[in-house]
Amino acid sequence: MNEAALKGEWLDFAKRLHSIGIGIFSGTTLNITKQQENIRIVGLTLLARTLSNLKAAVAMAEGGLIVEAKVIARLFREFGLGRGARERR
Repeated sequence: MNEAALKGEWLDFAKRLHSIGIGIFSGTTLNITKQQENIRIVGLTLLARTLSNLKAAVAMAEGGLIVEAKVIARLFREFGLGRGARERR
């Protein structure tokens, strides 16, 4: 598989992933008056941030800004590692 085909497959995957995330985000209902909804609010806020970063990384990669796309992609990894460390405590 050549580099252009591989890049195309990854970009298609990222776009599908973004679509799924938007579906989750838009399909979630909130009742802000309940205390247990605070967890959903935080989760949706983090999902929105992640989806925004994913969209930015795809746009940068499509525009040929590979270094910038890698910087945005690094945010995903750092966020995931930080979240994992907090969950282990």
